[in-house]
Amino acid sequence: MKKSFKKLLAMLVTSIIMVTTLGMSVWAADLSKEVLKEADVYAPATTFEFTIAEGSAQGPILAGISEGLLFANGTKTVTMTSAPSATTLASTSYIVDTEGFVLDLTKFNDPGTYRYTVQETAGSYNGITYDDQVYTYDITLVDNGSGLVLAGSVITDEDGSKVGGGPTTGDLTSIKITNLYGVDESGDPDPANPTSTLTVTKAVAGDQGETNKAFTFTIKIDGEAGEQYKMMIGSTETTLVSGTAATFQLKHGESAVITGLSATDVYTVSENDYTTEGYVTTVAGNETGSITANTTVAYTNTKNAPPLTGVIANIAPYLLLAALAVAMGLVFLDKKKKSEI
Repeated sequence: MKKSFKKLLAMLVTSIIMVTTLGMSVWAADLSKEVLKEADVYAPATTFEFTIAEGSAQGPILAGISEGLLFANGTKTVTMTSAPSATTLASTSYIVDTEGFVLDLTKFNDPGTYRYTVQETAGSYNGITYDDQVYTYDITLVDNGSGLVLAGSVITDEDGSKVGGGPTTGDLTSIKITNLYGVDESGDPDPANPTSTLTVTKAVAGDQGETNKAFTFTIKIDGEAGEQYKMMIGSTETTLVSGTAATFQLKHGESAVITGLSATDVYTVSENDYTTEGYVTTVAGNETGSITANTTVAYTNTKNAPPLTGVIANIAPYLLLAALAVAMGLVFLDKKKKSEI
């Protein structure tokens, strides 16, 4: 009985809060975070932060009222987390997260247009171009005879261009803030802030080279904590994790293709030692370093049959003894003939 009463009381309190909230606020707008990237590049492992602030008065526009406009979490700051995911790997754009805006009409006493600002906090994740604009968020309130109501809202960028909304739309305005990860605004690779591809190739040469033999390699990429990279060997897909070494195998003519390396990511790749099996390994390209353009590290293993001079050297003493024996035999026979004459 007590548990049922407590449950009913909790439901009643929740209902009262919801009614009160709906009576004083408008939840109809969102801040969305979008990232543009190349396909086959994992989403960055990072966070994005956004802040609402009260703007300054300008002419007929009034300064924003403290806590009149907040995020749905009840604060002026919201953080959104981006994580590498297989679901966004093939995409060239994805939405990190969305957070609602809340307008608290009880904070306002007079009609007018009130100014706020919305801004992304610039981060330092390598490869990302952050949106450094301060967006102006003007909210217009009117008195309809029964109290203040929202007439509309407009968001503009620093150039004064309207991003969305209108002064008489009767609702809050949503905004989408976009960051670029290794691409420009058109989605093409950005040469000033690229993500690049590392390719490791394998070739076998020599008259005794085994083209069906699988040679083992080790690779490690040191980038941002939690960052991931796609590696393809033929049709086989593998995920590499920053800071963690991984092994893979290649046969003659095969390649490992690793995508999504930023300019500060440091790769290290090496092949196992096969000298005891008669192979001589040569490498074209750097086995470790950072790249700002697509790069190839090419391995060639060569194995040839040992030279015949080695075989002759091994049996030379026996051949010499045989030749000496033949010579002595000839001398003996020659003496015998002479004695018979």
